[in-house]
Amino acid sequence: MMKNKRILGSLVVFLGLLLLSTALWAQEQYRIEIKNIDRVIYKNFLGIPKEVDYTVHWDVLKLQDGEWLPAPVTTFREYELLYSEEDSTFGRSQTIRVGAVDSCTVEKLAVGKKYFFRVQAVGPDNKRYVSQTAWMVSGKPVKYAEVSQEEGEGSWTWYFPLSGRFPLTILGYGEVFDKSTTLGKMAFHVIWWFFLFGLLFWFYCIRYLSLDKIFPMEKLSLKSTIAPFNYEKEFRSRADQRFFGPDGIIQRWKKVIEETASKLDNPPKQEGDSSLDIDRLRISVATWWRDVGRKKIQELQKENEAYIDKYPTARIIQAGLANHEINGFKFLAASEEVDRAIENRALMEMEHLKGKSKLEWLWNLGATAPLIGLFGTVTGISVAFRRLALQSEQGIIDTSAKITELAGGINEALWTTILGLSVGIFLAILYYVYKNKLDWIYGKWEEIYVDVSEKL
Repeated sequence: MMKNKRILGSLVVFLGLLLLSTALWAQEQYRIEIKNIDRVIYKNFLGIPKEVDYTVHWDVLKLQDGEWLPAPVTTFREYELLYSEEDSTFGRSQTIRVGAVDSCTVEKLAVGKKYFFRVQAVGPDNKRYVSQTAWMVSGKPVKYAEVSQEEGEGSWTWYFPLSGRFPLTILGYGEVFDKSTTLGKMAFHVIWWFFLFGLLFWFYCIRYLSLDKIFPMEKLSLKSTIAPFNYEKEFRSRADQRFFGPDGIIQRWKKVIEETASKLDNPPKQEGDSSLDIDRLRISVATWWRDVGRKKIQELQKENEAYIDKYPTARIIQAGLANHEINGFKFLAASEEVDRAIENRALMEMEHLKGKSKLEWLWNLGATAPLIGLFGTVTGISVAFRRLALQSEQGIIDTSAKITELAGGINEALWTTILGLSVGIFLAILYYVYKNKLDWIYGKWEEIYVDVSEKL
């Protein structure tokens, strides 16, 4: 009798467990899965991102015959989107109830912050279902806790004009920067910064090496200021007549010199002899200089003072006039003193122009940019070969795959040299353009003085 009771009890337990497992097996199972996160970035007038809207999309999956198949989004009556800033535990999360839909938009979130998202809902079986956790930072790819994603876009800062990705983005090769090594990205940044600094130094050259800043000119010309190549034509057509004209300072100084030289036309002779009386000639020249010549030079100096603060040419002429005033009485010796004063001043003004225009920096940047590009290329090729060796270690013997990997890596690496050479050539051309202009300016100073001092 006891044995029958035990058998009956075991049978009841077995039937109960069977009914329970059958009910559980018959119970439908669901899963919510975040499939994508879209974004809309709002930028200010400088193109800098300030705010971002995230739209989270999800799917509902149903387990049938051991497979997860799509299910209608209306399977759940209401969905809740939880999002949290810099908190994967959702301890400080915010919740948005959106009804029976498959997406939700969170507006006006801060740029550069890491946001975590999760979707949850109560199923028809009164069980709460929660999706995987996804996170996103504006400008970076979506990351899923359960689904691996390949790297996508880079940081939003890569689109800023100061970023080395900016020129490649304009050319349509932004992915080259994205796939580059860390050293390659650094090379792109440095080369681009060299270019931007070169543009800044170009502005200095335009400002301080304009003919309007060197010589007194009558009228402004934007064309001659930015890119003049026929400097002589520009000078002759626009030279200030009060300074270079027939009655200008330069020509009047020339006349003073010629008038001094005219003292040799009728030099004093020694008594009873036709030979030249050098002592009397010296006294005659010194006397004339004291009474007439020196005063004329002083008048020219006073007129020239109006130009001194603006033009290096006027400062050079002033140095010559000041020295001529002091040494003009020296017969046949004034030329040497005035030459030295003008030459010293011209060399000083030339050095000042080089310093103000930052011309040498154009050469420094232009010469260094290709070297930075070569450095980026060498490091990139090194990484490409290392990846190739890694494939061999992993047993990958597909030759076409290896060639594709190596060719892609070398192509990306060569872009640093391409960009470095482009920047270097551009800056070198600018350097030689303005170096040629400086050479012409110095030659023009010599021409002006030689024309004046031929008879000094």
